[in-house]
Amino acid sequence: MTHKKSSRQPPVPQGYTTWLDYAVLAFSGRAAWNEFILDDDWSDTPTDVFYDLVQEEYCRLKERQPLRTLMLVRHGQSLANAGGVTMEHHAIPLTELGRRQTELLAECLPAKPAMICSSPFLRARQSAEPYCVRTGLADQVIDQLHEFDTIDPELFQGMTGGERRPIMDAYWAEGDPDKRMGPRAETFREFAQRVECFRTGAMLSLPDGAVLFGHGMWIGMLTWQLMGFSAGDSLGMKAFRRFQQGLPMPNAAVYRFTEAAPGRWTFAAEEAIMRAVSTVAVGSVKYSELSDTNREEFRAE
Repeated sequence: MTHKKSSRQPPVPQGYTTWLDYAVLAFSGRAAWNEFILDDDWSDTPTDVFYDLVQEEYCRLKERQPLRTLMLVRHGQSLANAGGVTMEHHAIPLTELGRRQTELLAECLPAKPAMICSSPFLRARQSAEPYCVRTGLADQVIDQLHEFDTIDPELFQGMTGGERRPIMDAYWAEGDPDKRMGPRAETFREFAQRVECFRTGAMLSLPDGAVLFGHGMWIGMLTWQLMGFSAGDSLGMKAFRRFQQGLPMPNAAVYRFTEAAPGRWTFAAEEAIMRAVSTVAVGSVKYSELSDTNREEFRAE
């Protein structure tokens, strides 16, 4: 039976911007629509009309904003990852190993990205450089992509990675999202808000096929938020830290983020690329052959 379209279009349900938003978030079967119709006295409107509305809205929205895929890349091994003496956060360079990792990475990433973006920190821009040379594109710096400025480097003056670690462990164990470790440090809450500003702002306008070079903890926070978790209190901060430490994030890690519907993202590791990069040699030893103790120095700080 074919239903004639209703001349009156019912209002978008409260809390949703469009009918498509409602369909994506609330439509898990015909029963969801019927429940809404009964609650709002649309019982005389054929259910198929609502399908028509969703189809029309979907076509209009798809023309304005197609679904997208973004690739997020963690920088290659930095001097800090290798346990080097404390430097200004923004000025930490790649090691020789890190440069070799990013040279191989450039050959593994898509040959024709729509855009290349990077954090303003030196290690991220150095990681993007071989890829920019290969593709002929310049990287677009997005300030919001920079890593969490956890502690003012003045407090770490002259310390190595091993000496910094107990201080970092104590900071995370305390779990105070508003604690500021020195005048040039961010609070955890500020870091989370910065990532959220990117997610609800700049991320919306990135083109399909953009490749972004950034940092491990930052990528972890974006993933955490896209999964629907908050990080605004001590419980959320500690839970995020456990999640971030368990998320596989070696240097030069690559994750693909796919927009399944407007504002709804899925993510997956580019395992083949990560395995290829893990074969880059550290002298005569491959990264994949390092002991767990030595690999600790490769984790994000």
